[in-house]
Amino acid sequence: MEAYITKYYNATSNEMPRVEDNFALSSSYSHLPVVLLCYFLVVKAFGPKWMKDKKPFVLREVIMVYNLSQVLANAYLLYLALSYWGFDILRSWNHVCNPITETIGFDLKNQYRFMEVMHYYHITKIVDLLDTVFFVLRKKESQITTLHLFHHSTMVVNSWLTMTPLREQVSALFGVLNLIVHVFMYTYYFLAGFGPKVQKYLWWKKHLTRMQLVQFVLMLAILAKMKLIQCQCSPWFWSLWAFNISVYFGLFLNFYISSYNKKREKSQ
Repeated sequence: MEAYITKYYNATSNEMPRVEDNFALSSSYSHLPVVLLCYFLVVKAFGPKWMKDKKPFVLREVIMVYNLSQVLANAYLLYLALSYWGFDILRSWNHVCNPITETIGFDLKNQYRFMEVMHYYHITKIVDLLDTVFFVLRKKESQITTLHLFHHSTMVVNSWLTMTPLREQVSALFGVLNLIVHVFMYTYYFLAGFGPKVQKYLWWKKHLTRMQLVQFVLMLAILAKMKLIQCQCSPWFWSLWAFNISVYFGLFLNFYISSYNKKREKSQ
């Protein structure tokens, strides 16, 4: 780590470490249209057409390995974030206006670490797209909802924008909240793969969507505070996340209410 910082940091001009010089996906946005075009072609065009006359694939073992990998990847990033910054991230509620060059605990080394974690976080959002591919291969198109497609595709773009052109300290807090939710979510999916003998103990399934909603409420509260105290952060950063989180919240809330009503109707 120190070697990279020494290589890319110019002490004379006091320039920030250039993560672009060390992490390929942060140096250019060129991969974004390629990834998203392939994603939508696979899940909305070629995939369903190819599967039309085929039986659904049984991918139980593959999906279990995938879910376990996601648990480990998200848990590792959460560990990195908390081990690098500890309670400074939680205290960032009081410093939401600070750019990453000025925040508590974000010295030169931590600035670079911030970029490192964001880079790998962006990669996990690309890997998340496999969720939809598995739905196509298993012929579960009913689960490929507007919520699913919008959330997965926009998170790929948003994570890159936050990593490269829009670098604000509060991104670390947003990332930690999201990583916590994803650790629980993919842990549930992994355990559910063992079948009914384990699923009957997964009483917390109903709380997963609630966790997502709480996450969005906290993020919106942070953004509201930034606006109230007239933060000098990038207006693009604020607008990007205020719009997307509001849409995420609305879509997830609608999903939660619809699911709750269906379950209530079945129980009657």
